[in-house]
Amino acid sequence: MEAVVVTPPVHLSPPLPPPTPTDDLLRELIEVQREQLRVLRAHAASGDERAKWRGMHARHADDFPDLPAECRAVLPLVERAYLTAVSDLTGQLADPEANWDEFSVAEVLDRHVPRLGQLWSVLTQVGQLAAPSDPR
Repeated sequence: MEAVVVTPPVHLSPPLPPPTPTDDLLRELIEVQREQLRVLRAHAASGDERAKWRGMHARHADDFPDLPAECRAVLPLVERAYLTAVSDLTGQLADPEANWDEFSVAEVLDRHVPRLGQLWSVLTQVGQLAAPSDPR
């Protein structure tokens, strides 16, 4: 009896064609996109406000251990105060019986905008510190 040896067929792939200018251009484009991605990631990391606030609190956590929890507790109060101030301003300006000219609108804005700015600043800062301490 003869031994039969079965081997899989050998598939030789054709040799790769020599690189063309298009291939080189595509490689360069891919490298540029990778560099852009690195730059965008670095830019996004530098603008992470929560990370800045978490870092600041981490440096002083021994002095202010309950600050994030306290900020979370007062955040709804500050939000409500801000929205009340916005409602007061818009309610006054939306009065259909008021005869608004440029001077009277400026006077109303002068009276309300400083408080809105202060409340917005406090709301932003308290909101950042109230955020969970672990990133995402």
